[in-house]
Amino acid sequence: MTSYNDPTVKILASGLDDWVSLAEARSLVQVAHGDLDDRALRSETLAVVGRLLADGLVRPGTLSDRFSAWDLGDDALQRIAEGWEDADASDWLYSVWLENTEPGNAVARSIPDRR
Repeated sequence: MTSYNDPTVKILASGLDDWVSLAEARSLVQVAHGDLDDRALRSETLAVVGRLLADGLVRPGTLSDRFSAWDLGDDALQRIAEGWEDADASDWLYSVWLENTEPGNAVARSIPDRR
């Protein structure tokens, strides 16, 4: 995670300022990888989010008046994937939010020229 062109890095950098929607994460993956069809974009976005979750750099949740982290542990990525498959994608992509953890913020702050 050293290149700012890496979508995992861009998600963490964006997470320094605010929560990151799954829609924004998908957009950052699309920019990093160019022209991907919907299935490939979904797969790559889930892979990126999965790495961030596995490394403990973000936590997923919902956003209303405040962020509410999910208490799903290792099942969080499965829940994201299943929801994306079952729901209207445009709604689902704004129903899941990512919040940087302290280690995620530390990684984001260590990125040179992140802005």
